Amino acid sequence: MPLQESASRAVRRILNLLPWLILAAGLALTGLLGTQLRQREIANQQEEFALRLDEISSSLRQRMLVHAQILRGVAGLFGSSEAVTRDEFRRYVAELQLADAYPGIQAIGYAVLVPASDRALHLAHIRAQGFPDYDIQPAGDRDPYSAVIYVEPFDWRNQRALGFDFLTEPVRTAAAARARDQNQAIFSDPVTLKQETDEQVQAGAVLFAPDYRPGLPLETIEQRRAALRGWVYAAIRIRDLVDTYLNHEYPQLSKRLSISIRAPGFGSADTLLYALNPQPKTAPHPLEGERLIDIGGANWTIRISPLPTYLAGEEAGDSSRTFMVSGALLTLMLALLAFLLIRGHLKVATALEDSSRANRALAE
Repeated sequence: MPLQESASRAVRRILNLLPWLILAAGLALTGLLGTQLRQREIANQQEEFALRLDEISSSLRQRMLVHAQILRGVAGLFGSSEAVTRDEFRRYVAELQLADAYPGIQAIGYAVLVPASDRALHLAHIRAQGFPDYDIQPAGDRDPYSAVIYVEPFDWRNQRALGFDFLTEPVRTAAAARARDQNQAIFSDPVTLKQETDEQVQAGAVLFAPDYRPGLPLETIEQRRAALRGWVYAAIRIRDLVDTYLNHEYPQLSKRLSISIRAPGFGSADTLLYALNPQPKTAPHPLEGERLIDIGGANWTIRISPLPTYLAGEEAGDSSRTFMVSGALLTLMLALLAFLLIRGHLKVATALEDSSRANRALAE
């Protein structure tokens, strides 16, 4: 009889522990499966964000390349003629409708290469076209000069570039030289455009395409340098260009992202070209990423990180959290049900034991 009672007590202890075992096992399994599901969600979220980063950066690159194609068309205008008049150039650029079709392009112009020996003749020629105060800027003796003689639209801001010799500025000179030698449209590194004033200054870039004298060979670098007549160029205000691009292509998404674009500075640290919704410097977000954009010889780095509004929208359907909450509740219900069933079973067993002892006592 004592052996039977000892076995009964052992069974009772096991039954009393069973709800806690169910609770512990259920919560552990729920946590394990929920963690795995959350990891898959994070991986999917990272892949989706990376795809958006690729899409935004590649689309921006394509837009910039379109600008290069436009400039090649302007270069074709000069290449097909011995001399393009100011009125022809004005009408050609007006047909492009820059303000509506290509916002961000501040101006399209033409800069002629002027040997020092022809400087006086050049000044007389341009002044005779109705610009009595025209001069090559900045002043000084050098050989050769370059001089902006056409710039459109010919408004007050763009008129500031008339007569500018960009060969006096290293960044523009480097881009113009690459365009000349490679016979391609080349973007400069970051510059401050001549059109900028003291207010609302933006980072800029200049896109150069070479203009060669018609009929001359262009097979080698030496031949291209000898045939060079000047450059067509496009002055680009980066903020205007990128703002218009994002507002047109990603009007809602761009409000939920922090975007920055940087470019290597000329002999210095990276230059910030553009910033949208800048955030305080903190530890990098797991979704944050960057891409290198090669645009006509210039390298830009675009970095995109999500804002809290982006994360709130993405986590609205968080299935892992729902799974873990549901699993925990179900585990609690199962443990409680087991507790109630075992408790009822033990009460019945106790009653039967008491009845059995009473019967034995009566029998004795």
